[in-house]
Amino acid sequence: MKFDEYYLKENETEILRIPVNDFIFVKRSIDMALKDVLSGRKSKTYESIEVWKVKDKYLVVDGWHRFVDQLNRGKKIIKAAVVGEGYSDYYRTEFEDDEVYTENPFKRNANEV
Repeated sequence: MKFDEYYLKENETEILRIPVNDFIFVKRSIDMALKDVLSGRKSKTYESIEVWKVKDKYLVVDGWHRFVDQLNRGKKIIKAAVVGEGYSDYYRTEFEDDEVYTENPFKRNANEV
């Protein structure tokens, strides 16, 4: 296989529109990215985030700053490329020792504007 053929096949990932509540909210990753975003250090990348499907949820594997920026702006749907699913030797997909938010930590109160 030529490099061009391999490169094109690797980048043919479908972009999905995923509801915010379908994500796994890893507390440590969100808190670190939020600190950067709020201090003005946003991502310089504009591509869709990359996610790994774990059971019926999606885990961000690339693009935490872009993800947090969108959550902070109140987005309800996030565009993401699903790069794989199930168990992974490459991406960490188990979080028994990590804290996770059980819902969107940026969920705004209905009374807030």
